[in-house]
Amino acid sequence: MSHRGRPGRRAPSGGARSGLRERNKEQKLERIVRAGRALFVQKGFDETTTRAIAAKAGVAAGTFFLYFKEKRELLFHLFKDEVSAVQEKALASVPGDAPLVEQIGHVFGSFYAYYARDPRLSRVFMKELLFLEVGESDDMLALTLGFVARVAELVARAKERGEIEPSVDPMQAATHAFALYVFGLVGYLNGAFPTPDLARAQLEHQLELLMQGLARSRGERRAPSSRQKASLRSE
Repeated sequence: MSHRGRPGRRAPSGGARSGLRERNKEQKLERIVRAGRALFVQKGFDETTTRAIAAKAGVAAGTFFLYFKEKRELLFHLFKDEVSAVQEKALASVPGDAPLVEQIGHVFGSFYAYYARDPRLSRVFMKELLFLEVGESDDMLALTLGFVARVAELVARAKERGEIEPSVDPMQAATHAFALYVFGLVGYLNGAFPTPDLARAQLEHQLELLMQGLARSRGERRAPSSRQKASLRSE
């Protein structure tokens, strides 16, 4: 009996095969990221090998290097996605009618709460991030500078409200605020502050002191120091 004319199973089209490959790649990437996070927490960054990550992810040892050059790149990838999400949520929920210190405290407080979820892994991340070679993580640098620029937008709006001195440069002020935030974050992760709420409270106190300087009128500014005068003369 002939089976000619019976419908058979169709071979996947080129587009379907391409889509299947992409989904397979994405699934492998997700497994590698989950495995890396779990092992970094369990064994520590230094003790975790790329071979162990691949084994836990259920992929061949060499497959890891199709996605990441080294385990530190995986660590940054892991934090970049999560930090970007925290940043967007924090900035979208800034209380618009609050004073600048409270707005900045809200944004940075969201990050303190995020890093508090897993302090051990956060310490690993900060340690690796703070001691990079030049050009080693351009993506992380771009993310940080972009974030500081968005904090500067909060400062600029505070200028428009007359909350701070008109001559203040928003980017410089935002950079100062970011430096205070990083100082508090390192202090929290090192145990100087027992809770992220205390770290945020300390940050807001320091920001209040910064605001006093930013709000000072031009006529009330201190005269430049001898070091500053010498620097101005040399320019």
